[in-house]
Amino acid sequence: MDRKIKSFSRFAIIISMFIVMGLKAQNNVGIGTITPDPSAILDLSATDKGFLAPRLTTGEMFALSATAVDGLLIYNKDSLCFCYYKIPPAPGLPNWINLCHGTGGGSGTPGPTGPTGPAGGPTGPTGATGATGPTGSGSGSPGPTGPTGPAGGPTGPTGADGITGPTGATGPTGTGSGTPGPTGATGATGATGAGGIGPTGATGATGVGTPGPTGPTGTGGTLGCTTANYVIENNGVSATCSRIEDDPTLLEAGIPNGNGLSDFWTINQGGASFGTFGGDRIKMGWYIQPPSPNAGQLLITPTQDDDAFLGLYGGTDAGAWYEMDSYNFNNVSERDSKRDINSINDNDALSELVMQDIDKLKPSFYHYIKDKNRVQMHLGIITDESPDYILGGNLKTVDIYGTATLALAGVKYNRKEIQEIKNYLGTGKDITVSDFGSVQMNNSEILITFSDEFMKKISEDNLPVITVTANNSSVTLSVINKTATGFKIKASATVSGLSVDWIAMAKIKTNGSVGTEKTNSIVATDILDQLHLPLSTKNSQMDSYKNIKIVPKNSK
Repeated sequence: MDRKIKSFSRFAIIISMFIVMGLKAQNNVGIGTITPDPSAILDLSATDKGFLAPRLTTGEMFALSATAVDGLLIYNKDSLCFCYYKIPPAPGLPNWINLCHGTGGGSGTPGPTGPTGPAGGPTGPTGATGATGPTGSGSGSPGPTGPTGPAGGPTGPTGADGITGPTGATGPTGTGSGTPGPTGATGATGATGAGGIGPTGATGATGVGTPGPTGPTGTGGTLGCTTANYVIENNGVSATCSRIEDDPTLLEAGIPNGNGLSDFWTINQGGASFGTFGGDRIKMGWYIQPPSPNAGQLLITPTQDDDAFLGLYGGTDAGAWYEMDSYNFNNVSERDSKRDINSINDNDALSELVMQDIDKLKPSFYHYIKDKNRVQMHLGIITDESPDYILGGNLKTVDIYGTATLALAGVKYNRKEIQEIKNYLGTGKDITVSDFGSVQMNNSEILITFSDEFMKKISEDNLPVITVTANNSSVTLSVINKTATGFKIKASATVSGLSVDWIAMAKIKTNGSVGTEKTNSIVATDILDQLHLPLSTKNSQMDSYKNIKIVPKNSK
C-alpha cells in the first residue's frame, strides 16, 4: 500500500512540474485552443459547448457571503441570472449584484399565497351632478352639429314674361375696329328682263316614202383573237392580242408568244420597256403537274435562271414591297452554282476581318419612316454600318442570308477560341492548383484553414503538398495534422514577431476532354433521319424537284 502511495506521489509531482512548466512558459491557459489569446489568463474556445458557472440557490448564495471575495461569480437558480459579489457594496445595495437588473441579490423563494380578503360592501348610490364649471378661456372643441331644420315651402309658379321694351337708339360708331356684325338677309330676286330668243317652232310632218330593198350580206370578218381568254388591245395606231385570265385567283396578262407564255415588263439598261430582254419569260398562276408532291399548287417563276427582280428598292420606276409573308425563303446555295469560293474559318486573316466587321455592327431598334400599320419597332442593322458583302446589289438593302452566315462565322470563330482556352487551361488533363498565405505565430502552433475555392478542388484522397518558411532561421517549422480543410504549423520555439509564409499545391484532373467528338446517340433515329437525311432520301428529294412539270390551268 505504501508503495502505491509513493508511486502516486511521484506521478503527481511529475504532473505538477509539467503544469508549472507549461504555465511558466505560456503564462495563460487555453481550453479548446492551443493558441489562447495573450490578453486572457484563461481562453475557452468551443463551437459545441459552453461555459458552466457554479449554480446556487439564493439561500446557498447568501450562505457563501462569509467567504466570498470581490468579483466572485455564480449563477442563481432562483432568479435565473448571474450574480457577482462586490466589496464594498454600492450605496443602498447589497454585496450580491444581480446582472439581470443591476440590483441586489437573487430573488428568494416565493411564500405561499395569502387568503383572499372579504368582498367590499354594496355600491353606494350615484351622487348628484355637480354644477357646470366656468367657461374656459381657450377655444374648446366644437360641440356636435344640431339636427337639420325642416325644408322650406314649395317653390312658387314662374311668372309670365314681361313685354319687350323698345329698341334703344343706335350708339355712335366706335373708333376701334370692332367685330363685324351679322350679314343682313338677302333681298328678293328682281324680275327677269325681256329675252332675245324666240320660241321653238312646231315639228314638221314626217314624209311618206317606200323603203328600198335590203342589200346582200357582206363577207365574214377575221376573228380578232382565235384563242379563248384573249382580247384585242388597241393603242389607237395598232392592235395586239393579249391574254386576260378570268379566274380571280390568278394573275395573267401580257402578249402571247406562241408558247402559251406571256411577255411582261422587263428591265434593261435603257429603262423599262414592254417586250422581252434576253429571252426572259415569266410564268404566273401556272400549276405544277402530277406526279410531283407539289402537284396542283400555284407557281410564279421565270422560265430560266437569270437576273429577275421582285421589287427593286431605289429604282427610278420600281420600289420595295412593304411586307412579305412566307413559310420559306430559300437561297440557291449548291456549290456548282457558285464561283470564287473562299472559306472563312479556314483562313485566319479572313476570320479576323469578319470578327472586326461584326464588332462594327450596331444592332438597333427602329421604325421605318413609311411604317403604316406596324406598332412594334423593328430590330436590324443599318447599311452604312454594315460590311459591303452582306448588302444587296444596290448597297441600300441587307442580304438576310449573308447576315445569317456572318453570325455563323462568328460563332465558329468563338468556338475555336473557346477550345484553345480549354487546351491552355488543360481541360481533361492534370493541372496544378494552389493556395497560399502569411501568418504571425505568437505560440508554438497555429491552425491554417484553406480557402473555400481551394477546398472545393481537393479531397482527403488527394491532399496537397505544403511548404512553410519562417522569417527567423533559428526556428524550425513542421506541418502536422494535414487534412482537406487545412493543417497545423508547429514551431521549434516561440519567438516574438515570428512570421511564416506557406503554400499548398495539388494536382487535380479537370472535367471533360478536348477534341472529343460529340455523338448523336441521344437523338432518336426517326428524328435524326430528318435532320441528317440518308443519301437515298436526298437523291429522291432532288429528283422530285428536278422532274417538276408545269402546265396552264386549263391543261392541268
